[in-house]
Amino acid sequence: MGTASISLGGSHHHHRPTTRPRRAGSRRSLVVATWIAQGLLALTFSLSGLIKLTRPFAELTKSMPWVASAQPWLVRSIGVVELLGAAGLLLPALVRSKNTSITMLTELAALGLTMVMLLATALHISRGEFFMLPINLVLASMALLVAWGRRPASSTI
Repeated sequence: MGTASISLGGSHHHHRPTTRPRRAGSRRSLVVATWIAQGLLALTFSLSGLIKLTRPFAELTKSMPWVASAQPWLVRSIGVVELLGAAGLLLPALVRSKNTSITMLTELAALGLTMVMLLATALHISRGEFFMLPINLVLASMALLVAWGRRPASSTI
């Protein structure tokens, strides 16, 4: 019986308090998922933007058939928007500013990249390029996650 009381006393100290909210773990998971999505999006859109800005159009049409029917200024403009979006995803974290005007840049960049992906989805549907839809929709979903995860703390849905 003495062993049981020691065992109970010892295990009592290892229990987590029952009043601790379960949301702390889910909030941490959201933060981690947001950072991962943010990094992957920044990398993806940096590369995509650079390719659209620097590659000759003949080379672009081999990997992006839609380029053949687009105006060169449009393709280059999309590249600029993608680069700006990638920079907007990372810049606030890199400068470590607490200024709301700067920190909301991440949310706005993510919303802008969501719009780019939704427009890309519409373009690919209109061209019958349905094989492109999964990547467009995954990138749009990731961008929405970042926008939602980086919204100001006072915002509610």
